[in-house]
Amino acid sequence: MKRIRIIMIAFLFGFLLFAGNASSFHGNFRLLQNRFIENSTIVYDLCKIDDNNDFNDFTFDPMDIRLEDDAYHKSRGLHFCEWWYFDATFDNSYSAQFSIRVFDILNRYVFLAGLNIYKDGNLIANSNKLYPRDQVFASTSEPLILLDGKEVMRGYIDENTGDWTYLINLEIDGLSVDLTYIGETKGWKGATPGVGWWGVILPRAKVTGNLSLNGIVLNVNGIGYHDHNWDVKVSATVNFGWYWGKIDSPEYTITWADVKMTRFSENPFMVINIKNGEYVNIPSSSIHIIPNNLKFSNRRFIPDSITLIVEHDDIQLNIDMEIIDTHHFRRFGFLNYWRFHLYCSGQLTINGQTEIIDEYNIAEFLRFR
Repeated sequence: MKRIRIIMIAFLFGFLLFAGNASSFHGNFRLLQNRFIENSTIVYDLCKIDDNNDFNDFTFDPMDIRLEDDAYHKSRGLHFCEWWYFDATFDNSYSAQFSIRVFDILNRYVFLAGLNIYKDGNLIANSNKLYPRDQVFASTSEPLILLDGKEVMRGYIDENTGDWTYLINLEIDGLSVDLTYIGETKGWKGATPGVGWWGVILPRAKVTGNLSLNGIVLNVNGIGYHDHNWDVKVSATVNFGWYWGKIDSPEYTITWADVKMTRFSENPFMVINIKNGEYVNIPSSSIHIIPNNLKFSNRRFIPDSITLIVEHDDIQLNIDMEIIDTHHFRRFGFLNYWRFHLYCSGQLTINGQTEIIDEYNIAEFLRFR
């Protein structure tokens, strides 16, 4: 545990360096350093992890989500991060991923917006921008974010249709998305093992709008996804990391994840949404997430494909996900993240009715160590 404590403290100090050196961050870096030293006992107490915690006893228990759950939750003490994540795969071989992250430590926080555009799974454009707190408005009562006075995210329930609808208009350095997300599935939320709260607001959504790459505008249509993580504290870095992804068939959407306390531990969970209907939680004991054909990438081993197998009551699932391309980046000297573009094939059987899986989607693999 000593090594893990050192890693977490190093992460906090690394964040201060990151925030202090950002040209668009106007806070007093020396003040941040002093506050970090003054609050070192807080960090030490937070890093006292109970070695007897048995994460294998964790049971994921999703519940219905409310629109206000997607509002800004703010800091509850010493925070690691809070973020809003969106992605979409379009019918013209393009895909997009964008997020707004809040890094909050000792009540000093900064917002980071990121935008990535892919073609056939290959990264072709990306931009990131830091916003200090005086350039940000994030509502604590509804999904609404303004950056530098411009509305970039707004979520609401359409009074006429009842659809959960999100308007996204994000522009960074000549790269932009102007998209409308209309939900096709019921959202849910749940506490995750050692990480925080995970709200899957739009497990599946119809997405329309346009992408703009250096003045070239592309009209797009496709399927999207949106989630929100909050109350993610520094103690999350005790975990080895996690896998996460989703799969769409004509009538179902599968959201899956595996939070790993160690390299070999398993805490898988999965929720299956019925299009325009309810969702089903699959118990961990019925889920098998199998990384295949490990290969060396960016000084770490990552899989070449992933297999999902489920046997639970009247639900059978067998899907192979071939990794077509990867986008890797590294943060704070120890956090490694891979975004996978996957080709998913197989079948899902529910109550004797089988649907064929044949689609491309996005997944991720994050490692803290």
